[in-house]
Amino acid sequence: LFDDPLPFWILTDPRLATRLEEISVKRNRDGWTLTDQLLEYEGTEEASRPIDVHFWYDTVGTPSEACPKGNALVITVRCMPNKKEPEIRLPRSCPDGTCDGCLFHAIVESVQVVLLS
Repeated sequence: LFDDPLPFWILTDPRLATRLEEISVKRNRDGWTLTDQLLEYEGTEEASRPIDVHFWYDTVGTPSEACPKGNALVITVRCMPNKKEPEIRLPRSCPDGTCDGCLFHAIVESVQVVLLS
């Protein structure tokens, strides 16, 4: 009746975070790093980069071979004077919101963020 093998499923905790731990302009925290690729800075001079504020959430999940530190979530809030309406999006280079399956990242762009900076 079943000629094909049954699919194999891995179930994981769907939570990416449980609490906000830090709001910072720093790109590094607890061994996690927001790369130029994640922040879409590649090819942009440092002086021309937008103002970013990073909301670092706690690390969740059990460390594994694939994610030795578990999983983490960072939401980057970016000052974009030309964006009249806020836009929430995932990094263009990592359209699933993660490049490595461990660090999850979203970007919020808005003119309102300029007031925070």
